[in-house]
Amino acid sequence: ALAGGATEMCVAQSAIAAQQLGYDVVVLPAACASVDPDAEATALAYLRVLGIRTAEAREVFPSEPEGD
Repeated sequence: ALAGGATEMCVAQSAIAAQQLGYDVVVLPAACASVDPDAEATALAYLRVLGIRTAEAREVFPSEPEGD
């Protein structure tokens, strides 16, 4: 899973590079930042077109089951 400081720059380029190296990449938008919401939305849409998943952290890192 990827998170970072600039969704439309560092995160997007790292996600693309990791995918090209054969990694199963998931970007966690809520754990990323951006100064331009429109650019961030465009970058995330482009990553999805490339087959890179975006997800909520709880989807990638489920909590421990409660109980015994």
